[in-house]
Amino acid sequence: LEASDEAIRELLHDVNEIDQMLAQNQEFDTKVEDFEQGFDGRVTDMKGSLASGVDAIRHSSGSLERAGALGAALSKRVEELDAVLRSIR
Repeated sequence: LEASDEAIRELLHDVNEIDQMLAQNQEFDTKVEDFEQGFDGRVTDMKGSLASGVDAIRHSSGSLERAGALGAALSKRVEELDAVLRSIR
């Protein structure tokens, strides 16, 4: 009977240790899931920022092209006005 009681106590001790390990594993799983969710959120934010940056670059490129075209048109107009002024003199 004493041997049986001792075996049961050892078994209960082992069960308690296993329960503690399972609880620690659950805590670890929760931490990993929290990290994954945070990481996914940061990746989503970065994608949005990158898309906004690319849009800003496209808009800036278009503005530069329009400014270049405007500069060329103004240069042509200045040349025309200069020619008119030279013909008047």
